Amino acid sequence: MTAGLVCGVCGSGLPPNSKFCNECGPAVAASAEPAGYKLVTVLFADVVHSMDIAAEVGAEWLREIMAELVRNCASVMQRYDGTMDKFTCDGG
Repeated sequence: MTAGLVCGVCGSGLPPNSKFCNECGPAVAASAEPAGYKLVTVLFADVVHSMDIAAEVGAEWLREIMAELVRNCASVMQRYDGTMDKFTCDGG
């Protein structure tokens, strides 16, 4: 088996020049580069009782509070060359 030539669906090792997986059947392609590793840090944050806060201060004021929170978080991430991939709210 050639190192790095594996089925992307089932992970089975494949013989050189394979066009299809011998185990599960889909077409395969050799990777141009071997897989690499990257160091990542993931931040998950939750505003506890955000819906209670919204009921107390109103939806518009909560939106302002959350926008400020996101700006502050983004500023810190940018300082350390980080990237914000996504921001979601309850149920998102």
